[in-house]
Amino acid sequence: MDTAVDHWLDAYSRAHRHPVNERLHYVCVPAIFVSLLALLVLLPLWTSALLLIAAGWTGQFIGHWHEGARPSFFRDLRFLLICPLWLLARLDRQLGLRY
Repeated sequence: MDTAVDHWLDAYSRAHRHPVNERLHYVCVPAIFVSLLALLVLLPLWTSALLLIAAGWTGQFIGHWHEGARPSFFRDLRFLLICPLWLLARLDRQLGLRY
C-alpha cells in the first residue's frame, strides 16, 4: 500500500536518476542542512556557513544540469523538505532497513 510519503519519494526519484546528480545530492543536501543549523546556532561561523550553503546549492544546480531537468522545488516548494527525506530513505534501503 502506497502512502503519501511513498508518492512524494517516487516523484522525487523520477527527477533524480543521473548518477552525478544523485552523488551531488548526497554531498550537497547535508552540507546545506548543516550550514543552515550553523547559521541558527553558531552565529560566529556565519561566513563559513554561508559559503557552505553557496557551495551546496551550486552543486545541486550542477547535478540538475547533468540530469537535464530543473530542480523539483521549481514545481512545488515542498520538495525542499522531501529531499532530505529522500536521502534518508535511500540510505535506509541501502542498509536493508525499512522506514
